[in-house]
Amino acid sequence: MNKQDQLKQQIVEAVSRFQEDQLAVTCESITVDFHTDNLVVTLSGATCPAEMEYAQDRNARELLERSYNELFEVIKPILEGKIQDILGRKVRRSRLNIDPCSGAGVILFTLAREACLEGQTTACQRSETSHTTERTEIMEETYTMLLREKLTDENHQRLMALDNPKLHRFVADTIELCQPDEVIVCDDSPECIALTRRKSAEAAEETPLAIEGHTVHFDGPEDQGRDREVTKYLVPEGQTLSKALNQIEREQGLAEVRGILQGCMKGRTMVVRFLTLGPNESIFSIPCVECTDSWYVSHSLNLLYRQGYEQFKHIGPTGDFFATLHSAGKVDERMTSVDVDKKRIYIDHTTDTVYSVNTQYAGNTVGLKKIALRLTIRKADREGWLAEHMFLMGVHGPSGRKTYFAGAFPSACGKTSTAMLPGETIVGDDIAYFRNIGGDCRAVNAEAGIFGIAQNVKAKDDPAIWDVLTKPGEVIFSNILVKDGKPYWLGMGEELPDDGENFSGSWHKDKKDGEGKDIPAARKNARYAVTLSALANVDSELENPQGVVLGGIVYGGRDARGY
Repeated sequence: MNKQDQLKQQIVEAVSRFQEDQLAVTCESITVDFHTDNLVVTLSGATCPAEMEYAQDRNARELLERSYNELFEVIKPILEGKIQDILGRKVRRSRLNIDPCSGAGVILFTLAREACLEGQTTACQRSETSHTTERTEIMEETYTMLLREKLTDENHQRLMALDNPKLHRFVADTIELCQPDEVIVCDDSPECIALTRRKSAEAAEETPLAIEGHTVHFDGPEDQGRDREVTKYLVPEGQTLSKALNQIEREQGLAEVRGILQGCMKGRTMVVRFLTLGPNESIFSIPCVECTDSWYVSHSLNLLYRQGYEQFKHIGPTGDFFATLHSAGKVDERMTSVDVDKKRIYIDHTTDTVYSVNTQYAGNTVGLKKIALRLTIRKADREGWLAEHMFLMGVHGPSGRKTYFAGAFPSACGKTSTAMLPGETIVGDDIAYFRNIGGDCRAVNAEAGIFGIAQNVKAKDDPAIWDVLTKPGEVIFSNILVKDGKPYWLGMGEELPDDGENFSGSWHKDKKDGEGKDIPAARKNARYAVTLSALANVDSELENPQGVVLGGIVYGGRDARGY
């Protein structure tokens, strides 16, 4: 038994023994998670004594909190002693957090580095290096065993073909935390891409429409857009970001979101996807990995980003990447997230990791979208380039002249429509990267598809996108109205039917929500996902690893008088 397993066993035994002796709080499960300088003990499924069974919820919660605090005060010195005895590291600080949603108690131990006495710096550094190496070896051994146990030979071989221990740790940690029944590691093969598309329909996360290749996905009524209130940066203690940004102390936030994610994939399949932001094999390329239990999210990744498994083969053992962990959480019969009150989208910029749970809306779950833009902006700032919320288009002039422009418009102000003006070519409609290469400002589209707003897309005004949305090919609609297998959206230039299916379920005109308000036929934020290569007006330089030479930037916005 290695040191981590030995410590886990002793912690679980100590907490369990206290429960039996004190009868203050009983937990269904006790889990222990290891991080570089932290150890997290999660007590989940906690219940109060039998005499509180019929008490009011508030009284039960107060008793539970008192019980947790009592347990914490008694068990803290015992656990701190065991951590020092087994790992050889003192505990610098310990803290109890109680998740307000799940009722889980999370005890966080922050481990101290060894202190060096004056004149012993070199010896202390050698000791610290020795301990660090030992801890790394323990973790590597644990993760290696877990991956061999949880992955089939085929999936294990796919993952191990990517020689990056940090990647292996991320996948293993996700498996240990979320506890999926099955793990599928996808590569760039047509078979893996087709599997995702097929499984999304089989799992009822998407429903086929009348036109071949078209499907529809519905998000829950309370999950119809990016949720800024629960989107937060994880900021290390002692550091701050701009007051304009939602943020939470890093260790507190990690304990909270990991507590919610604990065991969230039981009974499900976890899909490991490898993608790239920017063209492959380019100075712009950013490798990305996403672990998700949603086939819809995985299918969306197929259309919106470049496949990146082969790219990961080139980053080597020390290469960096962006990582996203997503779970839809508990779902209902329509496969929509139920526990939206426990929705969390937390961004750990210190490790380039995104955590997303209890949501399915692609803007919250496709980690390479706006969430990754927050990571990319910081990366670009460190490295001396730009990551911007802009479209890219080729504007054609006399004698075959083509000038590339970027456009900075807020959301829902016409970036996609402008980038697709008739007679011009589109490079991208949402996120662009800019670098100084040989004295030229060169730009690429971070993405390879469009997650566009359907509202007001018409045959007359948007012929190129209308063509894609009304002919056979791969399209995922979301939160539109469906009647007899045909999609409808607001402002499409056709009369909408009086009934059908939408995000609220079976819909009819004048249907009301729980507050007595009219439920619209489709959401204003209803979307379509398509790959750019499906468009007749896609620019030939979309995949140029050097990007395109930028000729200018257009700025736009809403006319406040019109809204």
